[in-house]
Amino acid sequence: TRLLLSLMWCACGQGATAETRLGGLTRTCEASTVTSVLPFQDNVYAQLLMRTVTGSIYPEETFPDAYVNDNFPKQPYNFEKRQYGLDFPGVGHTMVGWVRLQNLYDALRTCILEGVKGDFLEAGVWRGGASIFAAGVLREMGCLGAHDQLRAQTHTQRHTDTHTYTHARIPVSGSIGGGCGMDVWVCDSFQGFEPNPWDGDNDFVKLNPIVAVSEEQVRSNFERYQLSRYLDKSIHFVKGFFADSLPHLHQVKAISVLRMDGDLFSSTSDILYNLYNKVALGGFIIVDDYSIKACASAVDSFRDLHDISDPLIEIDPHSRAVYWRKTQQVEIVLDIYERYTFVRSRGADSEDGDEHGGDDDSAGEG
Repeated sequence: TRLLLSLMWCACGQGATAETRLGGLTRTCEASTVTSVLPFQDNVYAQLLMRTVTGSIYPEETFPDAYVNDNFPKQPYNFEKRQYGLDFPGVGHTMVGWVRLQNLYDALRTCILEGVKGDFLEAGVWRGGASIFAAGVLREMGCLGAHDQLRAQTHTQRHTDTHTYTHARIPVSGSIGGGCGMDVWVCDSFQGFEPNPWDGDNDFVKLNPIVAVSEEQVRSNFERYQLSRYLDKSIHFVKGFFADSLPHLHQVKAISVLRMDGDLFSSTSDILYNLYNKVALGGFIIVDDYSIKACASAVDSFRDLHDISDPLIEIDPHSRAVYWRKTQQVEIVLDIYERYTFVRSRGADSEDGDEHGGDDDSAGEG
């Protein structure tokens, strides 16, 4: 019954007045209806989308044949690794894994229910799977872009619950508010990692045959999920290394969920210094690569410098990804960042890079 009801919600979520019959059940949908903002465990569509973008529908070996070599031998499908995002999917569109996508869903849902205004922005997207997941569930909730926001304004259903994951707890309460109506920003170099002496000896440049996915390919991946009509309207692509692209991202006025997947000290710093003050109060900052020393160093340095005491919450103990919710505005210390970017552009030596957290474990936006 739950599956049938969820499918009926999906069938009625496009804003058209219709009577849906499925398995002997009937539901009348009004033009103003917004698809239910269900907890993840009750949202069959979100679960199916998660399994699809992670390449978990049909168990697959890691790495497609074209990439297999001595450095990256093909490995059999491992459910636990895929669940926690600890492998490279062969054909899946994200390496984030199940648990981190569930956490992303919860963050988006919380912002919608609590009225936290702003867009979703991911910096570092690989094949685009996490952004595709965000766009898909926002569309299913009726909250992708301005058109769905107008529909959502008439939705009066109230929700009160606490959605709890084993490792990531996000309390959710209240009614659908001004947080409905998010654009999606897809930011990446779309050419893999950039060798940078500031970040130390970066072995992850060797991953470029795998992680360098073109903008055209990522756009094509979005189209596979029937998101074509939203491209360049509610879904926006921002191409370039973060130091070049993010300082000029004036189109983004507010962010409700910022997902950082920059890996390096440099790229993580670029994200924080250029985008943190765009994150709305109550918004989420998700750090995918906190297990990487260079990334953690950039996050900790930024938080310490700006006296940010909002608690870091671990999403799961395997990936060690973390998030925090923003509770106060801060004045960004731009002179520190400007001096750093100047030195970086001149090419710092490895010793200076190591002083700022660069090491063999660092990686770049891909």
